[in-house]
Order: sequence, then C-alpha cells, then structure tokens
Amino acid sequence: MALLGSLLLLAGLVVVLLRKYVKSLSQSHQSLPLPPGPKPLPIIGNILDIPHEKTWLTYQDLCAKYGDIVHLRALGQTIIVLGSSALRLNSRKASAIYSDRGQSAMASLSTGWDWNMGFIPYGQWWRRTRRAFHQHFHQGVVDKYQPVQLRESRRFIQNVLRDPNGLVHHIRFAFGATILKIAYGIEIPESDEKYTVMAEKALEGLSQGLTPGSYLVEFIPALRHVPAWFPGAGFKRKAARWRSAALTLREAPFAETKMAFNNGMAVPSITSSFLEKIAQLNEEQATDEEEVVKNAVGVAYSAGADTTFSTLQWFFLVMLLYPDVQRKAQAELESIVGPGRLPDFSDRESLPYVNAIALECFRWRPVLPLGVPRQTLADDEYRGYFIPRGALVIPNIWAYAHDPTAYPEPGTFNPDRFLKDGRLDPSVRDPRTLIFGFGRRICPGRHLADASLFINIATALHVFNVGFPGGKSITINTEMTSGLLSYPHPFPYSITPRSAAAEALIRNAVTDLENDGVIC
Repeated sequence: MALLGSLLLLAGLVVVLLRKYVKSLSQSHQSLPLPPGPKPLPIIGNILDIPHEKTWLTYQDLCAKYGDIVHLRALGQTIIVLGSSALRLNSRKASAIYSDRGQSAMASLSTGWDWNMGFIPYGQWWRRTRRAFHQHFHQGVVDKYQPVQLRESRRFIQNVLRDPNGLVHHIRFAFGATILKIAYGIEIPESDEKYTVMAEKALEGLSQGLTPGSYLVEFIPALRHVPAWFPGAGFKRKAARWRSAALTLREAPFAETKMAFNNGMAVPSITSSFLEKIAQLNEEQATDEEEVVKNAVGVAYSAGADTTFSTLQWFFLVMLLYPDVQRKAQAELESIVGPGRLPDFSDRESLPYVNAIALECFRWRPVLPLGVPRQTLADDEYRGYFIPRGALVIPNIWAYAHDPTAYPEPGTFNPDRFLKDGRLDPSVRDPRTLIFGFGRRICPGRHLADASLFINIATALHVFNVGFPGGKSITINTEMTSGLLSYPHPFPYSITPRSAAAEALIRNAVTDLENDGVIC
C-alpha cells in the first residue's frame, strides 16, 4: 500500500508539473515580451539556473548578462529578478501590484513562520497584524524607547569590557534584551541564555529554510505531502527541527508576560498595553485579538533580535579593515561629546560622520541581500516587458546597494560618500530606502532598528579601539554567509578601552544613567 501511495503521489506531481508548464506557455503569448533570461529546459524550466548558495551574486551576474530585469521559469512558476531596478517597487502603482507574498510551503507548513506578517499573503490577517505593530513602532512613538536602547548599549560595552572574546554573544544579547524589554517588559541577565538560544534556533530556520530557491517544495507545494522517509524529502526532517523553535519564539515570551499580567505583576510594555485592551473584550473577541497580538509582538522580537545583530557585527569587522574611518569617527565624538560622558540620542544630529558609518554599514553588507520574494497581484508592464499576475518578483538588494552609478567603487567601505560640506548629503541615495523593504511591505520597525544601530556604534567608538590581535594586520574574510539572513564569518579582533578615562566611563555607564534619572 505504501508503494502504491508513493506511485500515485508521483503521478499526481507529474500532472501538476504538466499543467503548470502548459499554463506558463500560454502566458508567453502576450503582446509584450517577457524579460530576457537564460533559455529554459522543457518542464523544469530554469530550475538548474537557480543557485542555492550566495544567490544574490548569481542573480547579479545574470543581470549583467541579460539586463537589469531577468526572467526565469521554474517548473511553470514565473520568476522575475530585479537588479538595481528594485527601486521601481517603491512607486505607488508598483506598491499596489507587488505587495503580495506567495504562500511559501516552507514558511507555512515546515519552518513555523506562517504567523509572521513578513511572509504571509496580503489580506485581513496581514493588515491586522501590521496595524497592531505599526501603532507601537511608527516614527512618532519610537523615541519613548530610547531609555531602554541607551541602557542596553551601555550594558553592551560593559559586557565587552568584561569579556571581549564574547563579542558576538554580547551583540546578540544587547539587541535581544532591548526588544524583550520594549515588547514584553521582560528583563534578563546575560547569564540567562534561554531567550538568546531560542532566538538563535528560530532564526536559523528562518535564514536557511526560507532562502528563495533553496527547496524544490517552493516550486511544487504538493511535495509537502511527501512522507519524511521519501527520497529527496530531507527538507521535512530539517524543517521539523525549525518549526517548534519558531512557534516557541512566538508563544513563550508572550505567555510569560500574560502570566505576570494576570497576577497583577506585569511591567509596562507593548504586550501589557495590548492585554489591558483585550481584557475588555468578550471571550471570542479576546481569543481572536490575542492571536493578532502574538503575531505582531513576535515579529518585533524576531526582527529586532537579528537584523541589527548582523549589521553591528559588520561594523566591528569594518573597524579592523579601515582604521582611518575609526580614527575619524573618534575625533568627531571627542569634539562633540567630549571625554567626560558617553554619547546619547541628543548628539545624533551633531555626529554626521558616525551617522554616515551606520548608513555605509547598511549598504556595504545588507543583512537581507535578497529581498523576500513578492507576488504580483495583477499583470504589469515594466520597461516594455510583460510581468504576469502571480509572478514571483525577487529584488536583488545586494545589486541595489552595490550599484556603481549610485555608489562609486561600491566594494569599498567609504562613509564619506554620504557627506558633503560636513553634512549628510540628501542627493546621495539612502540605502535604507530598500534595505528595510519598500512599498506596503516596508519594515515598520525600521526606525527602532536604525536608532539602536546608531547608539551602539557611537557608544562603542567613543570608548573602544578595535584592531587586529597583536597589532599585526592579517587577511580577513569579508564574504557573507549564505541564507536569507547573512552574517560575517568569524574573524579575529582585539577590543580595548581607548584610555583609563574611557574605561571609567564604561564601568560607570549604567550607574550614571540611573543617577541621572534616565532609567530606574
């Protein structure tokens, strides 16, 4: 019976492939041509042209060969790859057409991220989740979180001083602790790794499981019904490990805050404010609204704990490679902030070079080198090419961020590209216009992430020197790891206080905030 079931499943897959292939052929008979691209093979199309490692570089090469907009066909699915043209998706018309997500089989049935508004299709649940998220993270309200961000940036430098070899762990903890406090009201010591480990496991599944083109099930959703023992079904065994981690990330911190709320012990947070409103609803409404809140706050935790985590790692690597950039930023901080205190958010407008470093970190190594694929809601025309409804559109963020027409010598880390006459130059393309997404899918937490990165960069530069171990320059691997989310490879470094006065600032950093009444 098992063999018969497998044969029937294979027969069904063949039928699905043939139907998709015929449908894709019918789409080619439009008055406008599809964009150029490599010649597809019968049935499977360009499946062999879709890379599994460092996809953004292969797509950049395809754009260099065929043009800035490339068409691929994979098992009947139309795929459109955009190079620097990804900026096109910021237009109002494009936002209306390109705002949907394809229902990812890996996201919904395997990796446990079907609750995340970043991966669900446009519709009621997406709108409700985004609305709940936006009311607590839009530009007009995020300044109220600055005391938490300031405290965690200072705890961060204290942890680095205590244990400089644990830099990556300290970065992970700093951003995780920031969003846990803001979103859930949860405070944890660095020795408590429960939530840190939870985030790492869940985000591993996100990065490895949802990389565009990595798994055949993305193109043949029927494969999700294949038993885990079936040849080629290794994705199901991997995903089984990831799913529980993603769901735990959504459930565990919410449950902790809800228990504290029910016991009258919850501290102010985004979740507790939602729970106060939910308490006024009837049981059915409360259950429904609670799901929305879990989703919205879970998105905040997962995104806030990881995107800036990657970018701050790149910042420390860059300080190794470009000591002149480090010295120039430190000179600016000495001039504006002075030696007797640490920087805070009131200094930001007076620190254009430090701001330019943050912008260049976003641009030089974008944490999502490929944007999460969109799905077109209607037929479209772009540059004389036909873009059919239902096409998956993949914006190559890497190509956009390394466009030499916007950023000369894009491979060089150069904060000065964003400056003119000692000020940020508004005529230079701001990498954040695409790094944080675009259109209706733009990251609503971008203002919080941007502020967190700035204060951590400014604080670290003011008190630390970053260099090579032993002072000897060595070759550093600056390539990005593969995955939906990308990080630097491990690198050697030395981090030391700039002076005895700087070390004293570090040791007293949190106490000074308490004495000044910034935190309590």
